[in-house]
Amino acid sequence: MKRKQILFTLLLIAGLCLVGTALVLQKHGVPDKTGGMLMGLGSGMFTASAATLLTLRQERKNPAAARQNEISLKDERNIAMRNRAKALAGDVLQWAVLAAAWVSIGLGASLWIVLLAVGVFVAKSLLELYLLLQYQKTM
Repeated sequence: MKRKQILFTLLLIAGLCLVGTALVLQKHGVPDKTGGMLMGLGSGMFTASAATLLTLRQERKNPAAARQNEISLKDERNIAMRNRAKALAGDVLQWAVLAAAWVSIGLGASLWIVLLAVGVFVAKSLLELYLLLQYQKTM
């Protein structure tokens, strides 16, 4: 527990440093892409680390609730529900990508954008087929 706290505290500080670096570089005329990338990475690191640190603090204050959360995370029924939700979200995302390809065709977007969207659709379909065959062999 202590190692996690140290790790996420360091990541929190690193995120703040990246945000600060982005702000300093912005004043020195560095391209917006670089500053935006640093700001995004720093903000993400800071936010994720802060959330994890708050969760660890809450677990320390209330160990009974922490044990109950761990039990519910490992419960087979909850795992099955999460996996089903992930599968449905993947299906919805797959068709949304294909719809985006059609919309980009209608809007006259570049060919590479359309082909990229179709490629993502096909790659997801092939990955799904591969995993289905793998699971049929092992189960």
